[in-house]
Amino acid sequence: RTGGQQLLYGECEESYGEICFAPELENPVVGAPVGRVVSDVTLMSRREFERSVFFNGWLRPQGDRSFVAINTASQGRITGFFGGSSGFDQRPLEQEDLALLGRLTPLMTRIVNMRSQLGALRLAERNRTYDRLNIGMMVVDAHGRLLGINDTAENLLAGTSSGLGALRGVIEAGRSTTQLRRLLADAFAEPDGRSGLGGYMIVPPADGLGRGLAVTVAPMPDAGLYGLPVGQAATIFVQPLDAANPRNLEQRLAGLFGVTGKEAQVAGALVEGHSLKHTAQLLNISIHTARTHLAQLFVKTSTGQQSRLVALLARLISPDGGN
Repeated sequence: RTGGQQLLYGECEESYGEICFAPELENPVVGAPVGRVVSDVTLMSRREFERSVFFNGWLRPQGDRSFVAINTASQGRITGFFGGSSGFDQRPLEQEDLALLGRLTPLMTRIVNMRSQLGALRLAERNRTYDRLNIGMMVVDAHGRLLGINDTAENLLAGTSSGLGALRGVIEAGRSTTQLRRLLADAFAEPDGRSGLGGYMIVPPADGLGRGLAVTVAPMPDAGLYGLPVGQAATIFVQPLDAANPRNLEQRLAGLFGVTGKEAQVAGALVEGHSLKHTAQLLNISIHTARTHLAQLFVKTSTGQQSRLVALLARLISPDGGN
């Protein structure tokens, strides 16, 4: 929005980005069309070039006398560069160097585009995975603007009573919007150069009925690798607190812990918040049989008590428990 530039990655100090994109440098590479080879050879005469601010403020301090570069990608707010330079103790770049880079340019731009497409496919598969678990997944920028959303989250936003909504593409949470903004700010924070943590919250239903939505906000520092037009994003996972367990919970428990079908049903009822007595009534078994199944669950999951068992099961079905 501001037109500002920020270095996302480079094998150099942070001052590199501050200088490279400084407006007063009149960097000829910044803003060049994708695929165009830019060099001092293509810009002006050598005498004129050595009087330019770019030469004296950027190349000369680094010991360089000549340069060549191309813009390999320009996707939304992401721009990629590839370039090289020659020092004062080397020969200046010539037309044959530009011709070589010109032949390589289509390959490099194609690689960038393919990497972006593969990232978008990875993100689409994540969306489908969480759809199968009945978990909403949204990707947003630092301002809460939607960059991606799966079907489950879209259905939740479309509902009038979920408590979540999107006003002009920006995620809102009613009276809990301020808290959501704080979690997003934490997800984008970079203490000591590391990504933030995000956090958890409950969004109460707009109509006051039901138990609301469990919301998890997590940083996504590698957003550009998923084909998104930003270098950093945040993921918002949404799950109704009164929703049924995932359809494959029983199969997952059987595969992970070797529990029987009935033991898995008991486990599923407990994690939904039912007491053991109510669980027995729901499954049409005696309380004695329910206690037997519970004891077997303690042994097979190495939990030993009901609170630890429920906590373990909750992690298995939470949006970030399997990562």
